[in-house]
Amino acid sequence: MKQPASQYCLVDAANAITMFFNKRTCLSVIVIVQFGVVLFGIVKLNGIGKEKWMISFLRSNGDDDTFNTRLVSEFDLPPWLMQAAFGRNISYERGKKILLPEINQKRGELCLLVLVISTPKSHGRREIIRQTWTRNKHQNTTLEGAKHFYDNTKVVFALGRSGNKNLDLFIEDEAELYSDIFRGVTLESYRNLVFKVWDAFRWSIIYQPKYIIKVDHDVYVNLPKFFSWIREDNIPHFLYAGYLHFNAYIYRNNDSAHFVSEDEFQGKKFPDYCGGPCYIVSGNLMQEMVKQSKNVPMFKVEDAYTGVVAHTLGVRPLDVGESLVHWNRWSLMENMKNWTESKIRDSLCLGDSANSLMIYQIHDIFTKIYSKTDANT
Repeated sequence: MKQPASQYCLVDAANAITMFFNKRTCLSVIVIVQFGVVLFGIVKLNGIGKEKWMISFLRSNGDDDTFNTRLVSEFDLPPWLMQAAFGRNISYERGKKILLPEINQKRGELCLLVLVISTPKSHGRREIIRQTWTRNKHQNTTLEGAKHFYDNTKVVFALGRSGNKNLDLFIEDEAELYSDIFRGVTLESYRNLVFKVWDAFRWSIIYQPKYIIKVDHDVYVNLPKFFSWIREDNIPHFLYAGYLHFNAYIYRNNDSAHFVSEDEFQGKKFPDYCGGPCYIVSGNLMQEMVKQSKNVPMFKVEDAYTGVVAHTLGVRPLDVGESLVHWNRWSLMENMKNWTESKIRDSLCLGDSANSLMIYQIHDIFTKIYSKTDANT
């Protein structure tokens, strides 16, 4: 029986395909198929499959804790962070490792987490901070509960990746030495600041600290004042406090470092928010903010974005500017000469844009004041 012409065409096409796929092209097909499998896995991780995959990871890691499951389902922590935080090694080459600080406290035991926002090249500034205001946390231990609070305070430096292999390797050595560095996957730049800070926020909720101070590395922090202030009766349950920006203008010029497009955030002004050099967030609010951030498109002005997330939760920022926070970047040292010891002691954050010499000078002032206190007790 004569075959239809269409069948001859199909047979000829099949023969042609068979002849075409020699060994080299078959190898290429295998590579393409493997790439497709990997791509499907990535899509699955970023879609519905991520939650099931991460919960499976936690269980395989011997962790059935309900809160860890919430970290996936409610907080949407990225897989790289969950893997690194729960002890699963990620095969990054030297210079590209995820760096997480050592936290000795169990979940919920950390009283205060200070996130110092730094840059890879600012090793010298981090050394100065380690030698100055972080050591003041053991002052005023005569107050009830102070020693417990200070013993459960952790100072962490949040960095991005520099893209310079030698510098990034140096940071890894620094992290191994001090165990106080957080470095995720964000490339360091001013416009990427919001991603770096919020990666650190997401990491922080794993440990459920009671309070978080986010501070830039050019600010001096008087930790003993924080402990005495936080004991006051008028502190809000959901605390978001700092130096307030009221009716802040939104920069629509894309040449500005603070540019925000209409698509990213609509309106003429931002809701009131705390300025980036130093602000305080209670741990219970941070958990809610991390969850809420999934619903608030991120734009590249870190402090304003944080304020917008808090605003969508109905949280009003507490203004502590000029009482706890003193910026006065151009005249701070001159002004402090006329301050009373009481005003200095009552200051929490000083010196936005402070250079290394200013940090040392401010520390010297506090050291003399606290030395007098110790001598009188």
